[in-house]
Amino acid sequence: MWLILGEMAKVLLVEDDEGVAESTASILELEGYEVACANSGESAREAFAKYNPDVLVVDLLLGDENGGDLVAELKKSSKVPVIMLSAHPTAETQAKEAGADEFLAKPFDIDELLEKVKTLTT
Repeated sequence: MWLILGEMAKVLLVEDDEGVAESTASILELEGYEVACANSGESAREAFAKYNPDVLVVDLLLGDENGGDLVAELKKSSKVPVIMLSAHPTAETQAKEAGADEFLAKPFDIDELLEKVKTLTT
């Protein structure tokens, strides 16, 4: 995906843990990304439709649904790259089955997340 010089890549962060969402969004913004946050599958669908993100960062276990189901649904209608996050032991397998492009185990290294976002948006 190529971006116009000077245009910020848009990240949609879907995370139901407010602390993780705030800190991750702040770091992404400091790195020059435009970030929108959603804390549920329902709010993620709304944000996805309005925001047209360049990359999704999605927690596997959301309060209202499985993030893997959300990713599988969105991947049917879009080619947007997805990074899934989770501390669940079988999460990496679930992420791949859902169609995620990348996976990071929680707690994740922020530099590794930044590298994956950069790779998927350039």
